[in-house]
Parts: sequence; structure tokens; C-alpha cells
Amino acid sequence: MDQYNALLNMQKKGQHICSLYPHSIPYYRRKGWEIVPDKITYGIKQHQLPRPCPAPGDVRRVKIEGPEFKRAYERYALRTHGAVLRDEPAWNEYWLWNFVSAHFSMIHLVKGDIYTNEPLAFLPEDASIKEEISPYYMARIVDFPAFIAQYPFKKDSVDRMWLFTLEDPMMKCNQGTFLLKISRDGRGEAVRSNARSADRISIQTMTTILMGYKRPDYLAKIERIRAPESVIDLLEDSIEQQVPYISDYF
Repeated sequence: MDQYNALLNMQKKGQHICSLYPHSIPYYRRKGWEIVPDKITYGIKQHQLPRPCPAPGDVRRVKIEGPEFKRAYERYALRTHGAVLRDEPAWNEYWLWNFVSAHFSMIHLVKGDIYTNEPLAFLPEDASIKEEISPYYMARIVDFPAFIAQYPFKKDSVDRMWLFTLEDPMMKCNQGTFLLKISRDGRGEAVRSNARSADRISIQTMTTILMGYKRPDYLAKIERIRAPESVIDLLEDSIEQQVPYISDYF
């Protein structure tokens, strides 16, 4: 009940997406949340560190609570899909490889985490580093029609439509049949419909698609979307291929 009231409160405030770090993935999946990013934990030995390369600028030691970190994080978050904008961003680590490599004689093993879908092993010359991938954050759409009204779909030469039934275990505003309209310039609108549709999708699957964590084609293959191939192609062509970056913990 507390989660339901929290979602209703977020809906009233116009907060259309809810993210959290789960203590139990199965529990929150039953409540409508779904995994949206992964965390890749890596270990790089001293001899595997990237070689120093010329780079403009310098490295300065600043306070974590200082304005420099806040400005750096805000610039990064504004150009990064899924990054959390916070008034008091918490940075646990900030890697500058040239700085690390310059101190290689003091280092035996570098350990860290990255939060994108691109493994780090492709970048260093010695790619035989250890990486572990694990699910990290979960998210759920709070108010589907309101979320769609703000969502940036890809532009196309034609308008697009999809009639489907949306399932949500908690939020009534997300339950029922909707007609998704996507204009040529990428603006979306989700309107309720009294028509019947055999196409079905859950709020969990809808969230992970629109957040970019998993692609429609893959989710259709594992039967998380019930829709014809033409609809899957429509969704593939309408949604950007960007995996969310979330490194915060709360």
C-alpha cells in the first residue's frame, strides 16, 4: 500500500517515471518495476592499464561537495540517456585514465564499476580483463499517457499507430486498451480506446522498451510482447537505441 500511495503522489506531482535499487528483483517485478540498466564490475591489472596519451587540460583535486563536481555531473547528465539529475549529486568515483596510468607504479589492481552496455574490455590494448555483469536499477512508468506525451520518439516520414492492451498490477491509469499515436515529428499520444485488441504488453516490458534497456525484437522473441511482426518493426523504428546510464544509489 505504501508503494501504491507513493506512486499516486508521484502522479499528482507530474513525476512519470519511478526508479529504485531493489532489495528483491522478483518482488518489484510483481509490482510493475523492471530492470533498466546493468552494472559492469571490472578489474584491470597494472600491466593492462591504457598507455598515457596526449590530452588537453589538467587534473585538479577538488572537494566532492564543491561546485566543480556538481557542474561536471550536470553537463554529463544532460547529454546522457537515463542519467539522474540531482540537486546534490553523489559521486562515488570519477576515473581519469591518464591520471591513473601516470601512477601505475603505485598500483597493483584497479577495480571499478561502469553502468553502460559497452564492456570496457574492448578499449585497452590487453583486453583480457575480468568483467562481471549484473542487473542494477529498476524503473516503472507511473502514468503511461503522461509519460508518452513527453517521450521523444524518432521522426519518420509517416504517422504511426498501435492499438494494444496494457497491463499494470497497481496503477489503474495504466490498465486497459490504448491507441498509441506517433506523429511524423516524433510526438507521442496515448489515448484510451473501447476497441478490442489481441496485442498485449505489461507495464514492466513497456518501461524497459521505452527506457532503451531491451529492444522490441528481443522482447517479442521471448514472448514479453504479444503483437504481429509489423508492430515490432514499428517499435524498432520509433525508439532510439540508447541504453540508460544510472550510477546513483538510493
